[in-house]
Amino acid sequence: MKTISIKKIEHRINDARNIVAALDTAKAEWHMIDHVGWPSSYPYLPEVKFRIAHTGREVLLHFFVTEQEVRAETEHDNGQVYRDSCCEFFLRPTDGGPYYNIETNCMATMLIEVGMKRGVSREKAPEKILKGVKRWSSLADSGRPLPTGACTWQLALLIPATTFYKEDITDFSNKTMYGNFYKTGDDLKEPHYVSWSPIQTENPDFHTPQFFGRLIFE
Repeated sequence: MKTISIKKIEHRINDARNIVAALDTAKAEWHMIDHVGWPSSYPYLPEVKFRIAHTGREVLLHFFVTEQEVRAETEHDNGQVYRDSCCEFFLRPTDGGPYYNIETNCMATMLIEVGMKRGVSREKAPEKILKGVKRWSSLADSGRPLPTGACTWQLALLIPATTFYKEDITDFSNKTMYGNFYKTGDDLKEPHYVSWSPIQTENPDFHTPQFFGRLIFE
């Protein structure tokens, strides 16, 4: 099982654009999202890496992406952001419990769901939960129209413990959780399904907690 040790940092962050500087100062380690689980059908591999830390009450997450095109047609939260250029973080706070999918396109539009498995049983997070996640996108800063052709972009998220609203998390410190990190783009010219922790299924499926990695919060 792949494992990440998530550093605890002492930062008060009021603006998501400051996450990048905070992780720079903390020398947070980069991790690659580079596992192509279905190379015969979806061989394209964008360049994607992420780094992660926590403050006790919040998770700080920074994605850095270079891909051959970008798309962001979903403009409202809890929509189909996975059809766009999208980075995803799935987290199961307790072994055997429900997991959360936090999916964000390159313009910082977000989908959050919770449940035990994929499908109709998943519950979309309330609006107040989505509004509680602070977001910064380098492309959103630039505004529309989006660049054409190859593009490098960044996404930073400040995810408070309250995002995991069916849990009783007051502090991430000294906890072990389970999760995975993904890059996707269903409706891009080169659809792709890339993960940090390898997935071994016949067809693309990110809703596979049996393949989550171990996340150890300091």
